[in-house]
Amino acid sequence: MEFSSREAIIKAMKEYTFRRSVDYRVYESEPLTFYAKCTQYGSGCDWLIRVSMISRKYCWVIRRIFEDGSRGARNLPITALVKATFYRFNELFTWKKAEAEARINAGHVFSEHVTAKLHANQLALGNIQVNCFDRQNEVFEVREMPSGVEYAVDLRRQRCDCDWQVYVHDVYKMDQIRRVYRARFRSLGNPTTCPSYSGPRFVPNPYLRRVAKGRPRMTRFLNEMDTRMLHRPRRCRQCGD
Repeated sequence: MEFSSREAIIKAMKEYTFRRSVDYRVYESEPLTFYAKCTQYGSGCDWLIRVSMISRKYCWVIRRIFEDGSRGARNLPITALVKATFYRFNELFTWKKAEAEARINAGHVFSEHVTAKLHANQLALGNIQVNCFDRQNEVFEVREMPSGVEYAVDLRRQRCDCDWQVYVHDVYKMDQIRRVYRARFRSLGNPTTCPSYSGPRFVPNPYLRRVAKGRPRMTRFLNEMDTRMLHRPRRCRQCGD
């Protein structure tokens, strides 16, 4: 969407938020670019937009950010990227942990995908007879029918006479999956109440900043080959001087 003035684009953004019942705030503002997001961003609402001026057309443009997960990420401030990643990981861990606990409470041992694979393999096995020799040590004898071939299966040591391992490892069990997502995220809280930072200060390289006018600078990080080439005298490829 393109607009002719800053006032027109702010009015359009307000009308858009009213239609969606979104309460927004501007968290980064520049002369020709500013960002706005919902006050509930990270808690279920992913409304995040960027408004910028296009110098060639001399018009203001509204773009939706994170609509596909990564579009516009390179133009976002570092703080916004860290916050967005933090809240998305928190949502993922909370959802995965709740899903694992629900399957455990329902009596399932493995995940839904592994359970479906087990049922499919059982249907493809055909007619077999299983005799238990040592239930405590999980040792069984399997006899294929009607061929009568017998195999000794040791589930605890994951060994079988037919040289096939037990496919379902403990890592696929729901209790193991729940342990992966047992980490809890702490809320970021109000930044003004955070203790003062006394660690090292990281200063960005000013030569890697994107220029507003003229030809863009090369932002590729130089390696040893580029360093050797820079020390050589520059020569014209046309005349050789």
